[in-house]
Amino acid sequence: MKKTTITRTQLNKLAQELGSLQAAIRCLLPWEEEPASQASPLQPSVSFNFNMEELLAAAPHIDAEEEGAGTDPGLPPAGTPDTVGIAAELVQAPFPAGEIAGVGCQETGYFYYFSRADVPGTVLPSIYNTAALVVPSGCYQALIHSDVCLEGYEFVASFLDGQNLALSRCAEGYPTANTIVFEPEETIFSRNRGICDVKTLKNKTAVLVGCGSVGGTAACYLARAGVGELVLVDSDVLKPHNIARHELDMTYLGKFKVHALADKIKVINPKIKIRTFPCTLAEAADQLDQLDLKDGLVFASADSRAANAQANELAARHNIPYVAVGAFSRAAIAEVFYWQPGKNQRTYGDVFGKLIAEAPAERDPSHDYYVGQKEEMELVQYEPAIFTDITMLTLIGVRVALDLLQLENPDYQPRLLNDIKRYNLWCNTTVTHEPSRSLFTGPLQLRTFGVEGDPVQADPKKDDAKEE
Repeated sequence: MKKTTITRTQLNKLAQELGSLQAAIRCLLPWEEEPASQASPLQPSVSFNFNMEELLAAAPHIDAEEEGAGTDPGLPPAGTPDTVGIAAELVQAPFPAGEIAGVGCQETGYFYYFSRADVPGTVLPSIYNTAALVVPSGCYQALIHSDVCLEGYEFVASFLDGQNLALSRCAEGYPTANTIVFEPEETIFSRNRGICDVKTLKNKTAVLVGCGSVGGTAACYLARAGVGELVLVDSDVLKPHNIARHELDMTYLGKFKVHALADKIKVINPKIKIRTFPCTLAEAADQLDQLDLKDGLVFASADSRAANAQANELAARHNIPYVAVGAFSRAAIAEVFYWQPGKNQRTYGDVFGKLIAEAPAERDPSHDYYVGQKEEMELVQYEPAIFTDITMLTLIGVRVALDLLQLENPDYQPRLLNDIKRYNLWCNTTVTHEPSRSLFTGPLQLRTFGVEGDPVQADPKKDDAKEE
């Protein structure tokens, strides 16, 4: 018995010619008319006078195959139903015909569909590797009982009564799949509940000034926590020496770090909003001042204290909290500083003004290795600034940032802010020439300090202000 194969390429080509995918489906796929009394509201109200045989004969990508040919050895064993997750928004607003896209695995038979794939202007994440075709109910009923094979789609689906979704694999006999409906954001962040206020974070914005090994890691972890919008500011390009201690990998080499990070983070949460500024903070300042950042925070990890000070000024102009994270020689010791508006606290630029004034005008290339002087490289017997050490210090800054973003929720219990002051030193290892090592008795310790000149006032989340 001959099988007729209709490809996704040909269907979309005809859709362009006819003006809609629904029209192309009506022409190329089998159709079973329903009685008027039972017709689905999704049934097309217009008919098309095309000769299907002529269309198939003229289609360069449509051919006939012998029954049973082309079996995919990567499919699950026969009789094993697929499990297909459909984003709730696709079910809540059913449409008569179109494509949906997502991520799936042939080996396991698990597939998850997140987005319409046929909406003009829609930019889909690069990891989407599977497409399904949604057709009107009359087409679906006829197709699953026909000898027509759809090529290029994993599944064919239909809202049979305008609401209930039926879904079958595009394979011999169109076997029915197990279908589950899920809320993507709620499901992705479900393991954060009870630790993070997911609803609050969804409406928050984090401005990342610096997207290197610290800022890049912070951006990814803030996204995983559920922060709804990120603003990424960095003029640097990803180069080979960045790879060993950056969230980004070799597939992003040569790209601006902000653009590469945006692509990576969209894979974590496709719904997150991301703005990118592939330039310095000074160059982006005017544009940033035009943004509505009232429910946000600035996270600074720039190449210089001067740039971090500018980032605190940005936070002050928008009346939002600020966190700065920086590593000393070889990331053995690191600092985490934070500032809150409305508390009469000294800013980063005020606290570190002397160091900023004494700093060299140009960035020392040795900063690439997290050492103070180039000649120190000959003295060390271990890797400078491995990703493990950088991640440890970054996560402290991220934890402070998450506390600051959620303080408005009276039910939220801060994880760090109740127990630390504004300036904090973290020790990854005491195997260092860094003078501040004398403050620690061993590795993996945190010391917290008040800032001289700050007013002493009770924290609203504590009974009494701590003093040291």
